Amino acid sequence: NMDFKGSMWYIPNIAYTFLYRENLGFEFGIGVQSMSFNLTIPEGKFAGIASSDKASIPNGNSTFETTYTYIPITFGVKIFSGKSRRTINTFRIGFEPIVYNIRTRNALNGKTTSENHRNFNLYISYELGWSIELFPTREWSVKPYIDISLLEIGYYAKSSAHLLYRDTRDAFLSFGAGTDLVDLPIPSLSEAPYLQYVLGIRFILFPRIGFSMRF
Repeated sequence: NMDFKGSMWYIPNIAYTFLYRENLGFEFGIGVQSMSFNLTIPEGKFAGIASSDKASIPNGNSTFETTYTYIPITFGVKIFSGKSRRTINTFRIGFEPIVYNIRTRNALNGKTTSENHRNFNLYISYELGWSIELFPTREWSVKPYIDISLLEIGYYAKSSAHLLYRDTRDAFLSFGAGTDLVDLPIPSLSEAPYLQYVLGIRFILFPRIGFSMRF
């Protein structure tokens, strides 16, 4: 009974590492990611999800629209180890400005909402990865590598994930008021206080697969 649309665009993370010593480097990286989602309950499809029988819905469609954009900025220390310095240990500080917009319209009660939020995340993490030299037999002054990260684990010293969750949940319930959507098991932060701590953990498998050039 609902129509869903989504889109995403991003600028891949671009990082520069200054090699201070043979096995020690300092990294700076930046990227942009944006996601948009749209949920629509068409006027003619309320019969299947409305909490009470309604012959017609005079207020048109119900809509739920969101856009999330964040800019990951990272500063890190890289330690190269192992044979030919192929293993990469990265200790990183990440700063992530985030902007999200949420707009809803409820066709049953005519209520509309529009919210714009700006916040940021701040985290520390450790990342384990390795490099694969593409042409090891070539004696070039600039050598190309494929970099693969196995995992990244860390903790958000300042996280806005729980605020984003709260705002998105409240907007979704406003969008679904008067329908069976409000019966979905979406706990509030007061009902599930552990969420704030769970959302503060950063754990990513294979967070980065990229291409690099070493001078």
